[in-house]
Amino acid sequence: VGKTRLLDELESELAAAGVPLLRATGSESLRQTPLALWQEWILALLPLQPEMSLAEARRALAEALPASFGADEAEVLAALAVDPRSLLVIDPDTRRHLTETALHALVRHWQGSRPAALLIDSVDQVDTLSVAVLHSISCRDVTAP
Repeated sequence: VGKTRLLDELESELAAAGVPLLRATGSESLRQTPLALWQEWILALLPLQPEMSLAEARRALAEALPASFGADEAEVLAALAVDPRSLLVIDPDTRRHLTETALHALVRHWQGSRPAALLIDSVDQVDTLSVAVLHSISCRDVTAP
């Protein structure tokens, strides 16, 4: 039985049940670029385009996200989407914490009060930081603030 076929079936069943989902397939480009998986999902979920400047992305998120969404989290999401290198000025431990917090907030916002699914085919072809963040988020109670 093929893994991709199983994920296709699961995706169909989840969609039929009205469960929101995000899906990605690991590839060499996802493995070579830190957080590329999350960048794809940020761009899919938020009104951002990769060619935007960081200032444009900030403005777009200020308009799109609810007031309850943290400013620091929105700033990190804007940077991850359009200018990930801008985060390199932050020390690595703080950067990782801010990134995990921002992505957790994004998943909570997207999910709302519904169950949701993140499906990844060929996870071995996804960069280790994306997988670590995915693991961190999956170990948290995504319904908790």
